[in-house]
Amino acid sequence: QMIPPNETAEFDIIFKSSQVHEFKRSISYTINHHHNYTFACTAEVVPIALDLSKEDLFFDFRPENPNFYSEETMIISNPSNVNVEFWWTCENEVFSVSPSKGTLGEYKNTTITITYTPKGAVKKFTSDIYLQVVNGPKRKIVCTAALADASLSLKQKELSFGTMCVGVDSTKTIQLKN
Repeated sequence: QMIPPNETAEFDIIFKSSQVHEFKRSISYTINHHHNYTFACTAEVVPIALDLSKEDLFFDFRPENPNFYSEETMIISNPSNVNVEFWWTCENEVFSVSPSKGTLGEYKNTTITITYTPKGAVKKFTSDIYLQVVNGPKRKIVCTAALADASLSLKQKELSFGTMCVGVDSTKTIQLKN
């Protein structure tokens, strides 16, 4: 390339690496086949990773929660200068994550909701969910759930239908107390 006197020119230098390492090299260039110059080129190549606000989650059913599921939230953050694609995998179907996949912009964060929906009567349950990113390590979140003992009782001790005729339906309502 020809550079006129007192002018500047730009040259693109593209760096890409497929492995984690520190890079340091001298790059040489020559002007007019006679003047030799060098400059240092350095880079620290790190794995793509997202930061987690929590690595352990505990799910329980508090008295103020009338639902048949329990939710916890956490924040994932992208500390890097590139967009990061992510997705979640769960060891057990009783846990689900929303959003289950996406792309997190550079230096951005987002809130993730993990939902526990019990199946069966297991009192205490632990399982792992994993945050995975393209070209990066898998991150583990330990999820522990606890169910309180169920204790229902009838409000009344007896239910009487009185005298009934054959073939006639009668309906009575009972009340259960939790």
